[in-house]
Amino acid sequence: MPSKGAKKAQKQQAKKGGKAAQKPATNGAAPPALDVDSLLKMEAVQDAQVQQLLAACSSTGVLSSHKESRDVQLTNVSITHHGANILEDTTIELNYGRRYGLIGHNGCGKSTMLALLGEKEFPIPDHVDIFHLRKEIDACDKTALEAVMDVDAERIFLERRQRSCPV
Repeated sequence: MPSKGAKKAQKQQAKKGGKAAQKPATNGAAPPALDVDSLLKMEAVQDAQVQQLLAACSSTGVLSSHKESRDVQLTNVSITHHGANILEDTTIELNYGRRYGLIGHNGCGKSTMLALLGEKEFPIPDHVDIFHLRKEIDACDKTALEAVMDVDAERIFLERRQRSCPV
């Protein structure tokens, strides 16, 4: 049960026309499914964020593995973000069937490196598929299976949209 102070703050926000007055209580239920326009807007915002990141970065690297190999080895990898060196003359080796985790301080360039890999800013062969999840799921009461099924529905929508819009 909310405290008196919390109730008072909610009332004040409702008087001002704040978000609390506009947002219906869900009681822990999953948020409603997004419509097509909302999905397109979200995709446009994410694409704009990636484009800003790419504009702020400079990346170089050489593919050292065979073009037809399932493994990817990049040598002489360097990443610069707003003039600051994130990586310099580094080797990145990704072997087929393996899982990798990145550990580092906040702001050290983990997400930037993943975004550059996801956008294939390095010479990665075309037969290698990369799926970069830009944002983790918001906290909710969904089971793991429900979350995967929701993402699958969005993936199907995006694939259909891509097929209908020839590049």
